[in-house]
Amino acid sequence: MLPETIRPSFGRFWEFIYPSGLQGPEGVTILYVIVPWIGVMAAGYGFGLIFSMDEKRRRKICLMTGLAMTAAFLIAGSHLVYRNSSAENVSPFWMQLLNQNKYPASQLFLLMTLGPLLALVPLAERTKGRLAKGLDVFGKVPLFFYLLHIPLIHLSALLVNMINYGKSLSGFYDTAPYCYLPDEYKWSLPLVYLVFIVNIALLFLACRWYLKINATHPAGWLRYI
Repeated sequence: MLPETIRPSFGRFWEFIYPSGLQGPEGVTILYVIVPWIGVMAAGYGFGLIFSMDEKRRRKICLMTGLAMTAAFLIAGSHLVYRNSSAENVSPFWMQLLNQNKYPASQLFLLMTLGPLLALVPLAERTKGRLAKGLDVFGKVPLFFYLLHIPLIHLSALLVNMINYGKSLSGFYDTAPYCYLPDEYKWSLPLVYLVFIVNIALLFLACRWYLKINATHPAGWLRYI
């Protein structure tokens, strides 16, 4: 236990490493902490060695690793749901199982998301056609996609609110992603899917344009984005 005189200054540093209940910097919302995301990125670089292996061995490793991670999530997650179930929690079992902590990412969240992704690698490598080409565009400029999707989603929310309610409701998004909207301002599910599809289309066009820019400037600093 840290002394009270040290806790404030230490917390402003440690909260960037992993949230532990200390006080972070005032006015700053820390979402993506160093642990575990540095480990996830390091694992991604490490998988570069696996992707350089021959096709049969690479696909076997990805499939087995992905299935093992998915199974670990289902077993551990189901155990925790049953252990923590109560009369007050009326959510269906599958919703409780999928309701894992992302900020910061828990072990179950990483198993739930990365496991199936790895297991699908052999199938993804065999996929052809327009869908595969479209996903390939996103995959070649991942950081650009990431940096662009956040402001695009935010602007889309403000624009749709202006159309629906005559006001942007920007105050409800000041603490994104910890947003709270009153029931009268919540969108219908078809509208959510429509905005999602439109945004994906816009992101695809932007990523395709940026990919062409990178192709014409292969040695520039843009290749890191």
